[in-house]
Amino acid sequence: MQNECIERIKGGIVWDDLHLHAHRVAVEGLLALGILKGDVQEILDARTSTAFLPHGLGHHLGLDTHDTGGNPNPNDKDKLFRYLRLRGHLPIGAVVTVEPGIYFCEFIIKPYLNDPVHSKYIDAEVLNRYWDVGGIRLEDNVYVTEDGCENLTPAMKEMADIEAAVAQS
Repeated sequence: MQNECIERIKGGIVWDDLHLHAHRVAVEGLLALGILKGDVQEILDARTSTAFLPHGLGHHLGLDTHDTGGNPNPNDKDKLFRYLRLRGHLPIGAVVTVEPGIYFCEFIIKPYLNDPVHSKYIDAEVLNRYWDVGGIRLEDNVYVTEDGCENLTPAMKEMADIEAAVAQS
């Protein structure tokens, strides 16, 4: 999910569109695991993915971590975009975080399981096997250029790279 989002970053893109793409990738992954069931677009339209990705994709990076100027709208009626700290077109020269995540938090997901709008898309039996996972969220910081971005985060994230580093130690 994170790699796909980073590959799409360049000056002028609309951050909301990238955030929606992260949700699409999340839904596709959760469908592949059997946690979600149904049609990708219907699940996105119902906003069921916010049970598993309840936060924004990222934010401007500044002196105080969450830099100002992202045009957030905490009163947005669409819960898919309510918690975005960054909205609108991404300017060239910006430094932003890209930090999608997937969480299995009972206090967030249980209300979705009790709501027929969402529960029809969630396989509770399969989900029960994932509560102990908790979740994962990787954060990279990128510098936005006209035709892409420069990833400023040198940490390894690919399993093969991590396993190779562990094997060498």
